[in-house]
Amino acid sequence: MIIRKLKLLNLGCETLFKNIFRPKSKKIEIISSPVDGVLMKLESVNDPVFSQKMMGDGFAILPEATRKSIFAPMDGKIIMLPQSSHAFGIETSTGFELLVHLGLDTVNLNGKGFKSLVKVGQKVKRQQPIIECDFAFLEKKGFDIDVMTIFTKGLEQEINYQKSFGDNINSNDVLAIF
Repeated sequence: MIIRKLKLLNLGCETLFKNIFRPKSKKIEIISSPVDGVLMKLESVNDPVFSQKMMGDGFAILPEATRKSIFAPMDGKIIMLPQSSHAFGIETSTGFELLVHLGLDTVNLNGKGFKSLVKVGQKVKRQQPIIECDFAFLEKKGFDIDVMTIFTKGLEQEINYQKSFGDNINSNDVLAIF
C-alpha cells in the first residue's frame, strides 16, 4: 500500500514537472505569396509609406500583368476591405494582422479594375481568392502595380524568408514562417 502511494505521488510530481517545464506551444503563422510575380524588398517600392515601413515590415511582389487573382496569404478573418477593393486586411486567431495593398495610389480608381470576392468578417483560408485585379488595366492607366504585404500587428521577430528577393514566385509559395 505504501509503495503504491509513493508511485502515485511520484507520478503526480512527474506530471506536474512536465506541465511546468513544457515549452508553451505557439501557433505558427505560414505566409504565402498573394500573387504570382517577382519577390521584392519593401524598400524598393516607389512610395515612402511602404518603402520606409511606416505601416510595418513586409515584402512586395511585382505581379505578372496577366494574373488576376489575389489570394489570402494566411488563414484568418477579413478585417478590412475598402469599397474600392484595392486592399484588404486579415487577422489570425492569435491576433497577428497583415495588410495586402494592390498597386500605388490605386484608391483613386474608386474600385475600377478590382472585384472583391469576400466580405469583412468572413473567415478565409490561405490561398483562397480574395480579390480579382486587372493589372493590365492598372498599367494602362499609369499605376504602379506592386503588391505590398505589410505585417501590421503581431510581428515580434525578424522575418526569415523562405525565398530570395528577385526570385520568381507563385501564389502558392510559402514566403515566411513565424
